[in-house]
Amino acid sequence: MKNKIRRGGAALALIVFASIFASTIRATARAGPLIRTQTSTPISSSSSTPSPSPSETPTQTPTKTPKPTETLSPGEYVSAMTIVDRCMYYKGLVEFWITLEPAEYQNITTEHVPLILAIMAQESGCAKRAVSSDGYSSTGLMQVIPRSWTASAECLKKPSCNIYWGIWIYDCAVNNANGDFRLAAMYYNCSEENVHKQISGEDPQACGNGGVHYSERVFKFWLPLIESKLEE
Repeated sequence: MKNKIRRGGAALALIVFASIFASTIRATARAGPLIRTQTSTPISSSSSTPSPSPSETPTQTPTKTPKPTETLSPGEYVSAMTIVDRCMYYKGLVEFWITLEPAEYQNITTEHVPLILAIMAQESGCAKRAVSSDGYSSTGLMQVIPRSWTASAECLKKPSCNIYWGIWIYDCAVNNANGDFRLAAMYYNCSEENVHKQISGEDPQACGNGGVHYSERVFKFWLPLIESKLEE
């Protein structure tokens, strides 16, 4: 009987510890009160200026992505796979936030783990200390800009905090893109306003080397490499 009581007490203690641990990490990453609703202000990693969503039919993230079309030299391949290997260190944190209950995101599920890692590879080369030099002070793995509605630069240097907010921003972008994950990647990189100027032809240089090029790089280059690594 004493052994049963000990085992029951140990199980209860483990459940309480797991609950406290998840709550603590969630509070740390949020770094302040924030409530998102379905009508939240459209946001991206470069600008919070809203603009109308495009009229084209939304497309969903494919379950399988073609292999990269561009041919890499041996040196380029080694360099790319070094980044991919580095991204694998953060797979667990991505899965943690996506699977945490209650759900933190509306559109991002476990099938999108490779896509989040691909965005991370494109944004920072999966370097947690990366800081942009473009004047926006984009910080960390997913190059999140410190703002009043995200987190401080100090918090964003921490992988857990940075990944939480990076996925949160991309999740909002998917909402604003009506479920089009490729368009959402463009929003994430360049802001909705600039993306629409670029794709409409109003200002083809509105996103510089971002926008369409960025999305293609994520989906046609990094995502196949990430998926291939995960299948090993």
